Amino acid sequence: MIQPPGVPLRGGSIAMGKLRAWLWSRKWFVLAAITVVGIGGWQGALFFMGPEVAVDQAKRAQLIETVVATGSVQTPFRVLIGSQISGTVEEVQVDEGQRVTKGQKLVSLESHELVAAVDQAQAAVAQAEAHMTQLKDLTLPTARDALNQAQATFLNAQQSFSRAQELARTGNETRVVLDAAQKDLDVARTQVRSAELQVNTASPGGSDYVTGQTQLNQARALRVSASPRSLGLATRRSPRHAPAF
Repeated sequence: MIQPPGVPLRGGSIAMGKLRAWLWSRKWFVLAAITVVGIGGWQGALFFMGPEVAVDQAKRAQLIETVVATGSVQTPFRVLIGSQISGTVEEVQVDEGQRVTKGQKLVSLESHELVAAVDQAQAAVAQAEAHMTQLKDLTLPTARDALNQAQATFLNAQQSFSRAQELARTGNETRVVLDAAQKDLDVARTQVRSAELQVNTASPGGSDYVTGQTQLNQARALRVSASPRSLGLATRRSPRHAPAF
């Protein structure tokens, strides 16, 4: 509102103007006072209204309880797996703690040496059998023939010596002939003894026969222990339904 010139201001208007001027000169103080009063009023309202409480609506649900504890896990039973042979492990077919079925493969060993042992055992048996066949079919018959020949030679030498001895006694033969007949007789006797020894050693119960039969028995036993069935020992299987380890 514009006051006309020459018209005096009314008292209320003057007082209001002074008040406004005073407030404007102290506007920051007034603003701070209003802020303090506002905060105080807000805190007072909170005090009378009480603290704010978060409220959740109750609902029906399943209670889950979790228990944390320490302890050890024990299996109901334990199966120890061993091997009748020694060797290098080639493959492990199961994992620790895995459940296995009866007869399932667990561990495989390298079988190269076992296969070589089987071949060697079979070769030893074949060699021992061939030696026994040679004793029966060749050595013994040859030794018997040699004994018959030696016995015939010894008989002739014995007859020659008897004739030479009789002639030397009557003076119809020299000492040299008698000595030669004696030498031939000794040689023939030695040949008979050697032939008899060959026949005895090659016959059942003789040293060569017993040695050959022993070697054959040993070779057969080695073949049994190293037979192809023994190759199954290189693979260990589960004996029953149980954890592998």
